Amino acid sequence: MTWFRRWFPEPIPPLPAPQVHEACGGAIRVTGAPADRQWGRQEDEDVREGGHVRVLRYTLHDGPAAMTLVAEVTTLDSCPDPVTDAGWKDELVALFLEMDEVVVSEAEQPTLTAPLAAREVEALGTSPSGWPIALRERRAVRGNQRFIVRARGPLGTMEGWQGVVDAWFAHTAFAPADA
Repeated sequence: MTWFRRWFPEPIPPLPAPQVHEACGGAIRVTGAPADRQWGRQEDEDVREGGHVRVLRYTLHDGPAAMTLVAEVTTLDSCPDPVTDAGWKDELVALFLEMDEVVVSEAEQPTLTAPLAAREVEALGTSPSGWPIALRERRAVRGNQRFIVRARGPLGTMEGWQGVVDAWFAHTAFAPADA
């Protein structure tokens, strides 16, 4: 190192900005969305009987089946029922051949205005195809909107991408219709 460099060191390059993905006309925003090229992404909007569904989905094909990260906002014609543990268990039965563990807890769902009270479930079990599967899902309701954040896939894949899953849940925010 020359005396010039000691007195005038090279500037440290800035860290890259996290990837921000704003989807479905601004209804969904993810800061720190998966940037790896292995992840495919898709936005869908659908008007169904009873409501309007907007979905942002990242998919990773690694292992016995795909792992998916989903952010979904549904605007219903009427106010949805509150999130209940009983309703979740009924829905989980269709996803699992056997459920080894189901944990439901209180959580908060970020929005672009203020966090919402939410419920979160983590489930481990066996898929109908016979491989170990993991699911993590958070649900919140505000007015006539239901917000869902989900990660689902083979257990080994979910464990290997745990940092991405945690970031997905921490940094997925919704824009409520009345915001």
